[in-house]
Amino acid sequence: MSCGWVFYAEIVVVVVVVSVSVSGQRTPLIDSVCQVVQRQQLQCQVHRVETADGYRLSLHRIPAPQNRRCPQQLRPFLLMHGLLGSAGDFVSAGRGRSLALELHARCFDVWLGNARGTTHSREHRTLRTSDARFWQFSWHEIGIYDLPAIVDYVLARTSRRQLHYVGHSQGTTVLLVLLSQRPEYNARFANAALLAPVAFLQHLSSPPLRLLASDSAMVTLLLNKLGLHELLPATALTRVGGQFFCSASRPTYALCTLFTSLYVGFSDYPLDRANSSSTTTAPPG
Repeated sequence: MSCGWVFYAEIVVVVVVVSVSVSGQRTPLIDSVCQVVQRQQLQCQVHRVETADGYRLSLHRIPAPQNRRCPQQLRPFLLMHGLLGSAGDFVSAGRGRSLALELHARCFDVWLGNARGTTHSREHRTLRTSDARFWQFSWHEIGIYDLPAIVDYVLARTSRRQLHYVGHSQGTTVLLVLLSQRPEYNARFANAALLAPVAFLQHLSSPPLRLLASDSAMVTLLLNKLGLHELLPATALTRVGGQFFCSASRPTYALCTLFTSLYVGFSDYPLDRANSSSTTTAPPG
């Protein structure tokens, strides 16, 4: 996954389903999130949402189980990833460990958002990712454009008035932006669970992020001058390198965890080494 550097400078809806990745139906491209879900013998769909400012977002769905033991009136869940994350964060650990799969097992209709610029949302109505203007956004735009487009789409598709929301890190920030800037959306959430919530940047524990946040305008200007508009882009090389060097069985695993901790901050919680080699679509958010 990647995002615009301008994220640190601040760190309506036209929709159409373009690809449904369901058993027995053709999907034009292999989708890594649906691959993980379908390995669990579950249905997976990819929907397309276009924001008011032209970004085309992928929205993954794990439909509720169709069996008699599941109530039919449960509100849908929307899960929103953190910085450097994607929808894959909520499915990659497999059954018993992934939030999306656990919610599905409890009969919920689960929707997984992908913010603009991430691995699964790299298209725009008129701009290409090679155009610097594509990356001129922050979590503010994700909050006032991406999230309301996704929420409206989910509610329209499910014929519900409210949904449940779970956000992680940046996924909490964008919700706070939406609810403060567009207060009419408060009524569309039945409840919200904020994991590792971020509202202000002055207490960051990550040295690189503290540096970027201390003088974001200057950092953004410098990176733009250097032509660096995308943060840690996911490429075939980085994916192979990550799997080779960062698998829990590799001697370089400790270096990978150190690098991650330096970037996102150290934690007192133990790292689950058993799942560190799981298939993911992006670095941790």
